[in-house]
Amino acid sequence: MSIRAAIRRHVQNGRLRPLEMTLGSDEVKRGLFLGPDIWALMDGPWTSTQCAIRVSRLQADLESFVMGGRVGVCLDAFQAEDAFLGRLDTPEERVWDIRNRGPRPGLRILGHFAECNTFVAMTWSPRSVQWNGRLPLGDRFSPAWVERKAISRSEWIRLFPDHEPLHGGAIQDYVSENAFSV
Repeated sequence: MSIRAAIRRHVQNGRLRPLEMTLGSDEVKRGLFLGPDIWALMDGPWTSTQCAIRVSRLQADLESFVMGGRVGVCLDAFQAEDAFLGRLDTPEERVWDIRNRGPRPGLRILGHFAECNTFVAMTWSPRSVQWNGRLPLGDRFSPAWVERKAISRSEWIRLFPDHEPLHGGAIQDYVSENAFSV
């Protein structure tokens, strides 16, 4: 079974769902599929009105990605700076994060590319402060990063035991259009 067929099957079975666009008429150019941990964040409930507002900003940035908006991509761990997407250390694990920085706190969505232009988001965390009931990732060497990467990888293996995440050497292997190196 192809990775596309596996994703379709998981969507039909309720294990994954595509990002729901605010406006149903928006054109979808990239796939973004959410695991249960991410859709729980997107759907709420949230601990405050500020959390709900923060998630709406995340929604807008994710929709921009899905609609083919311009994105900064970094293939080198620890070098991402202002990238929207960054490959995490260790590259062989094929774990990426979507970096949603503002307003504070920054949020990180961890997942994997299934194929070019198709990202499967598995888990999330705030970057530097506890937020909406979840502890922060902390600095890049913290145990929380290791834990979140392991959760993402184990969710991938559970959903796609016969498929490895996409592995490539160039940005265009992951995002074919409207992407630039950071």
